[in-house]
Amino acid sequence: MAKNDQYYVIHSVNNKNFPMMQASTKPKLKYLYSDKYLDDNDDIKLINNRMECQLAPEIYSYEINLAKPIPKDPRYVDFHSYDLEQSVSEKFVKAFKDFPGIQFVQGTGGEVINELKLDYYYLHYLYSIKCLDLENAKADVSFSGRIIQYKKLVLDYEVLDNIPEEQRLIFWLREDPMTCIVHQKFVDVYNEAGLEGARFVPIEKYNAKTAFM
Repeated sequence: MAKNDQYYVIHSVNNKNFPMMQASTKPKLKYLYSDKYLDDNDDIKLINNRMECQLAPEIYSYEINLAKPIPKDPRYVDFHSYDLEQSVSEKFVKAFKDFPGIQFVQGTGGEVINELKLDYYYLHYLYSIKCLDLENAKADVSFSGRIIQYKKLVLDYEVLDNIPEEQRLIFWLREDPMTCIVHQKFVDVYNEAGLEGARFVPIEKYNAKTAFM
């Protein structure tokens, strides 16, 4: 059963020497509705709250550049982000090579790859889940159903319990696409590998100011 203390929001560490990496993929990777899966008995089950992202094709481009302001003494670590793009090191890729729900897309260009000669990858989330508990989060919703804001981050664990665990270990919150959520199992792999650059905010402590702390 999914529980509150199992989930975190992932952010970059606020360190003035850790540069932000701005990146773009071509072609753009789109989320597609994928509302069916086979359970352990090979029976078809429906999921109304999960979207699945297409895998990156064999031929693609992923350009990574440094976003301004650029630190005077930049230090390149295992996890860098900028808005929705998250770039990770080869060490990160090796640590998570068998972790479900993600795909790593190797950088092909941009100043990080071509000029700095660094090897970074796009952390591509394969799932987006609609699982914000609107009532307890005290969310404001537009006429179109779009989330305008919420007072606190509260997940609907009944929704998550109806999704196989391997498909909810790392995902975007569909109501707020700037929010990336990871399971304790993801955090454990990260810590055991001795990676650097990411921080994990427990769900119950997350608020609008967290990204700037």
